[in-house]
Amino acid sequence: MQRVKAYAGEWAETIDDWLAGRPWSMELNEAWIRQMMREGRRVIEIGPDFWARYHGKREISRLLHRHAYASERHLLRGYPYYRKVFQRYNPRSGGVEGLQVEGRPSEPHIFP
Repeated sequence: MQRVKAYAGEWAETIDDWLAGRPWSMELNEAWIRQMMREGRRVIEIGPDFWARYHGKREISRLLHRHAYASERHLLRGYPYYRKVFQRYNPRSGGVEGLQVEGRPSEPHIFP
């Protein structure tokens, strides 16, 4: 979520705004995506957290019931207001050009 908040800054709404203090869950994440789609809202895709994946802090899974990112990609497939802003260079490398998350070098992250 740190990357999402860094990208959104003050100009975009995130799921944290919508949750309004409720604890995050996969079910609420999917409900939020569906509501944004019903409202015709733009969804900006910043991609996976390549830094965290490389450093073993995030798992990689394509199983929709285990991984929010995989679920979001599935739900948004074909949505006309979906925009991808990240680049993937290989399975372990990529990011949003110039995105700065505190305590990390600027994206993209290129790993072997």
